Amino acid sequence: MIWTAVMALMLRLYQEPDAKARRESGPTDSQVVTALRAALSENFGAEAADYISWALVRYGCRQKPTMAALHPWEGLMFEWQQRKASAPRIALMLRDGGLDKPLKPASLEALDGWVNDPVKALGEATNIIEALFGERLVSYDLHDDGTPPSHDILFGGLVASLLPQARLTELRQALVRGEDGAVWRVAYSFEGQAGGFDARANGSTMDVDAVMLAVDDLLERLGRAERVYRLAPGRYNNGETGTFVLADANRFPEIAWRLRLPLLRSPSVSELPPGVPMAAPEPLRVGARPMAPRPVAAPAAAPEEASMPVETGGTAPMSLLESRFVTPTPPAAASGPVERAADPAMKQLIGALRRSFGAGRLLQGGRWMKQVRTEPPAWMVASGDPVRIFYEKQEALFRKGRIGWGALVEADDGVFAQGEDDLPGVLLFSEDEYFDARPAELAALGGRLLELRAIGSGSEASRFAQAVRNDSGRPLGVPVPASMNAREPMLSSFVAIRAHLPDGLLAGAWFPVLIHPSSVVPMIVPQTFWPPAMLAAWNERRMSLEAPVRA
Repeated sequence: MIWTAVMALMLRLYQEPDAKARRESGPTDSQVVTALRAALSENFGAEAADYISWALVRYGCRQKPTMAALHPWEGLMFEWQQRKASAPRIALMLRDGGLDKPLKPASLEALDGWVNDPVKALGEATNIIEALFGERLVSYDLHDDGTPPSHDILFGGLVASLLPQARLTELRQALVRGEDGAVWRVAYSFEGQAGGFDARANGSTMDVDAVMLAVDDLLERLGRAERVYRLAPGRYNNGETGTFVLADANRFPEIAWRLRLPLLRSPSVSELPPGVPMAAPEPLRVGARPMAPRPVAAPAAAPEEASMPVETGGTAPMSLLESRFVTPTPPAAASGPVERAADPAMKQLIGALRRSFGAGRLLQGGRWMKQVRTEPPAWMVASGDPVRIFYEKQEALFRKGRIGWGALVEADDGVFAQGEDDLPGVLLFSEDEYFDARPAELAALGGRLLELRAIGSGSEASRFAQAVRNDSGRPLGVPVPASMNAREPMLSSFVAIRAHLPDGLLAGAWFPVLIHPSSVVPMIVPQTFWPPAMLAAWNERRMSLEAPVRA
């Protein structure tokens, strides 16, 4: 229904290009934009937000929620325009990042066209990727069609993209069953030396991370500096085509950061320098975008340098574009980043839950889902509370969600005591592996938000904190400003399902949640599936800073 309405508004814009004529025959443009913004806030992070943001852009809206909802490659063109980028300079930066082959004239022309008029980039994500990476790009269909995944073919294609003349032979894959389960075993011969790797046997799903890690290991043995980087996919094949590029690991990460290239998390990029932009994990959906960079100190360029000609050799700084891509380090303040030391025990707990839950979900997910499915309470249905979207997405979260830590920011008072009603709250979460051992850092950041909201100030962090409200204006999948945490965790509402909590109440500052790109509202992992060590940590109040946080 939303798609039909949006298409009708887009068609109206096309058929009646004159704003006055549109105003005389129906709603004004301002009324349309207001309605579209309301629809976007209710659907942010879902598929509908994609075409809602398209319509908003075409009606002239450039507010942050609209731009954040765009496909990351298409939204990048708007940022490049704002930062006065040019195709030749972008090409030089990619070359400095280790992508030595020059961009074709047609690609340069297309890039300049998209940067000069970013509206033309809408729907062109796949073409943007191909224009930037050309022959170095490796695309592979990751659509799960029920057939055995071809890890060997993807491995061979990645190697051949960098070493086309290398002798990679006897490449084969076989399913091997053992006491610990089954794995896909890939064997090959590279220039006469035998090699191989194992990939998870997860039905017909491709273990992309295992393939990338195997390519990285081979390149390391060869003494090569290149590694595999997985890019956010384009629109072709509904975003289910994996896109990869092999680039110099010593040079490419910094260039990716400067250009804000959206990279997917993977073994290859998990150790990138802080601030390298990364998008949400596959499958990519609306709302995924490059992370804000960690602020770094950089000397300001002299005014006259902006107009100086730029040398094409070496690694000369990009005075006009590059300097605008660097965010100065803000002065230390109460709103600065909150950091905590790693806690190996917490990392072990979340790892154990992922292993046990993942294995059990694969074997008996349908039966488990029937046991934990819940219905929205009557008060939520009657009030039209936006957090009710959780109940529509709970099956996708349960069947496909990834487990991470969620840290409580605030919640309805009733959830801290015994009761019957499921009640809402606000939490912070992140899919960054950095937080696996640092849930306390998320919890401390939540406390900082509440402090900033109480004192108020003119800072970006304080203005963000003012938006944290436990009422009908609930936050849904909002990134925390980089000034507060460079890894940009997400702030969102959630529902504390009594049946999912030990003893039916919140008694800790953090807990495991299921996260999926199709839902902006995370789901607390039902306590039925928590390993005994996690239950013990919860009951002993070891999953808390000091005491439960109350709204």
